[in-house]
Amino acid sequence: MDQGAKEILQKLSEKHGKKMNTVESALKIASFLKFFKDQINMAEVKYPLQHFKTFNEFFIRELKPGARTMAYMNRDDVAVCAADCRLMVFDRTKGVY
Repeated sequence: MDQGAKEILQKLSEKHGKKMNTVESALKIASFLKFFKDQINMAEVKYPLQHFKTFNEFFIRELKPGARTMAYMNRDDVAVCAADCRLMVFDRTKGVY
């Protein structure tokens, strides 16, 4: 990707991040939950929806203690992503730099 495209994407990301940090952005939480209805378990969330004053606050929401256990905690040969996300993975990383 060329530098110009990177700069445009960076500015768009920053602008959207600021927008999602406004009180008005909290109105988008309901539609976000509807869109991801089968992927977000609100029973795991530590606080009720009314607690979140912005979309960003909701987006980085805490889970209740013990809501999820960490897989492979005792294995140092396994990487675990503890976040809700869309994740890109590779079958190997050796020699890829």
